[in-house]
Amino acid sequence: MHEAQRGIAQQVSVAFFAEGTRSADGELRPFKRGGVRMALALGVPIVPVAIWGTIEILPKGARRFHKPGPVRVAIAEPIVTGPDTPAERERLLAQVQSEVGSMYQRLRAARAGEDQEVAGG
Repeated sequence: MHEAQRGIAQQVSVAFFAEGTRSADGELRPFKRGGVRMALALGVPIVPVAIWGTIEILPKGARRFHKPGPVRVAIAEPIVTGPDTPAERERLLAQVQSEVGSMYQRLRAARAGEDQEVAGG
């Protein structure tokens, strides 16, 4: 975390995987608070990113890619952070998780639609 803070202070983008670990079933898990706390402490915005499809090519616990396949990424507008207060931490965490969850569902639905098109002819 200290190294990430130094990077952010030097205007380097830092990625946090807020769930803390890979999902075994592809479902979104509750977010951990570290990334939100750091963004608030440093006064930097958070850019929500959703990634869908990695479970099919690199399952949890795998050390090598399982098979090739598409991975989809969605990036939302930056969320401006407010003062570092307990209420702002909770608000921001909920907003980021909601945004990532919405994007994740859209990515999942888009993939399901593509699969139906392929199967249907």
